[in-house]
Parts: sequence; structure tokens; C-alpha cells
Amino acid sequence: MRPPAWLVRATFAVYPEDVRDRYGVEIADLLDGSPRPWRDLGDVAWNAVLERVGTVRYGRLRPYRRQMLALVTFPAVFWVALLILLPTVAFGTLAVGGLVTRGRFGLGPDVSFAAFIPGGLVTIGFVAFVATQNARRWVDSLDVPAPAFLVPTLLGLGCLGVGILPPTVLPYFGGWATVPCWWLMVLVLSARYRTLIRHGRTGAARGLAVVGTPAVLAVTATVHLTTTLFPGEMLFWPMSLMSVLVVCTPFTFAILSAVTPECPRSARPPASRADGP
Repeated sequence: MRPPAWLVRATFAVYPEDVRDRYGVEIADLLDGSPRPWRDLGDVAWNAVLERVGTVRYGRLRPYRRQMLALVTFPAVFWVALLILLPTVAFGTLAVGGLVTRGRFGLGPDVSFAAFIPGGLVTIGFVAFVATQNARRWVDSLDVPAPAFLVPTLLGLGCLGVGILPPTVLPYFGGWATVPCWWLMVLVLSARYRTLIRHGRTGAARGLAVVGTPAVLAVTATVHLTTTLFPGEMLFWPMSLMSVLVVCTPFTFAILSAVTPECPRSARPPASRADGP
């Protein structure tokens, strides 16, 4: 089984544009005839990340220190919002349930942890909605180089910082691959997302975000469950790192949409094999 075409195109999109234009067709030919397509695609993705890192140097980023600091702190902002809202909504839900059912469901010694999950999901969804709807206003002055690389990287660094804060650290402890997995997947999808917008394919970009967001979270949650030292139920701890990653994923696409200009139809370049149709 060979990697799907969309994944190959997304991996190519991580490369800097000049490298992609020079070597894209050659690398695509090598992957087409490879006897180990998945392993070679992983090597291509890693080399693409290294090439992208090489284009982002401190001297080039120095004028954008404030914008970069703001991006790093956004996960902490989301964490504070969740820390305030999650207990309020959860206990409010239980209190209302106790009133409606006359004490059969509500606060009490027999309340299971699962009773907090519905309120937690609603709260996480609300914070994610507010974040994405305000992304354009929050990053109106953002003009950093290579945003498809820097945005998920800086948000990922902020998530690593949030992961060491109590009570988030409880279910995160031992989940060493959680944030790197999220970062790598979002990095690949962000590069493809921005390429689609720049080529005027906004509908395809939105579709990629809609499909990619749950895919990223599903894979990240699986990696978390297989690497954490805590039981699987702790993944659903309301203040787990996964809650912050859930918010950061659509927020990343919203930021990239806000900072990526759409190429005029008359100036759109022809599609190459590396970019896909």
C-alpha cells in the first residue's frame, strides 16, 4: 500500500519553494518507484523539515520577536480560559442535573468522573470557536517569515510549557511524544493548507482543515495513550494537554488563513507534480 497522493503533496509543501521547484519532480519520481514508499516518505518529510528550519535564522526573525512571543503565549491563554471555564461548566451541569432529577443525578459521592466529560467537551469547543473566530483580529499585524513553519512550531513550544503546569502535568507525564506528534502533523498540513490558499483553492484548503483537524487529534491522542505513564482515562482529564491541543489545531489553520494572501487568478502558477493538481 502506497501513501495517498494528498499526503505526498502535503509533505512536498513543507519544502521551501525554491527547493521544491528545483528538486520536486526528481523526488516525486523516486517516491513513485520506491520499494519502501512509507519509509522514504518519512525521510522526505524529515529532510523537508530540516530544509525549512535552515531558511529560518535568528537574524531574519529578530524584527518579529514580539509577534513570536505572542504566538508562544497563546496556548497558556487557552489553558487559563479552560482552567476557569471547565470547572464552572462541569459543576454547573451537575448542579442543574441534581435539581432536575431531584438529587438522582448531580453532586454527590457517587458522581463518576465521566459526568464531567460533556461539560468539558462543550467548554473546549467554545474556547476553540472563540479562538478561531478572533484569529484574524489577534494576528492582524503578524508578518513573520515562513508562517506555515513558525506558527505550529511556536504554538507547539507554548504547549510544551503548558504541559508542565499543574494540573495539566498529571495526565501528560510520560507522554513524551504527544506534542512532537501534533507538531509534525500540523506542520505538514499547514504547509499544504497555505499552498492551497496561495493558489486560490480556498475551498480545498477549508476541506483540508475540516478533515485534518480530527485526524491530527485522533493520531495525537493515540500516541498519547501509548506513551503516557497514566491510565487511558486520564487522557480525558478536563485540564489535560489534549484540551489545549484541541484548541490550537483549528486556531493554527485560522491564523494561516488570516496571514496568507490569495493569489489572483491571472497570476496563479501552473500546477507541478510536486504541488499536485
